[in-house]
Amino acid sequence: MPIYESDNQQTRWQENESRFYEIWDQEEEKTKKRKKTTVFIFLIIALIISSVSVSIDRWYKWQSLNVIRKLANELNTLKTKAALTHKAYRLEIDDAKNLSYKIFEANHCDSDNFSVLEEKKFENKDYIFISPQDADKAKLKGIVQSYCFDPSVGVNFNHQSNYAVGFGVINVKDMTEGRFDRLSILIIEGNSAEMTLN
Repeated sequence: MPIYESDNQQTRWQENESRFYEIWDQEEEKTKKRKKTTVFIFLIIALIISSVSVSIDRWYKWQSLNVIRKLANELNTLKTKAALTHKAYRLEIDDAKNLSYKIFEANHCDSDNFSVLEEKKFENKDYIFISPQDADKAKLKGIVQSYCFDPSVGVNFNHQSNYAVGFGVINVKDMTEGRFDRLSILIIEGNSAEMTLN
């Protein structure tokens, strides 16, 4: 049977067509992958942008909580020391604006003869201990400036109140603006001085 030129062209066209469809399918698959990747990247960027503002806002709270955690560790150390030495130890805020404090020692919390053992400071210039007066303005009750632990009687604040008692740390800018939602408080309850971070 003779082969005509038109038959060859038909065969070539069919081969080219199938190659064209293969290339088209490959290109279409690449385009779909590019679209999926682009959408995924935009979603990640949108999530990052939305979380940045929240993170910046919460950063102040995290930093004040960090100072409060260190203070809680210091108070726990004093409790342990009091139990071992059978002496009373008092922590007193010395300079609220510089986060500095003093540690005193005596035979009991009611003593008039406390001797200074150490002067310490938390290194964070953007934060301060909130004073009871400033706490009152914010309608926060029970903020104190000193803590004494006597192993025979427990904690003593010289603070008569029906409220929970504790120390507060706040960002200087927040204090100036009267913004207390990022204030961190170390709440101390009961004679055994159970501590809670808030």
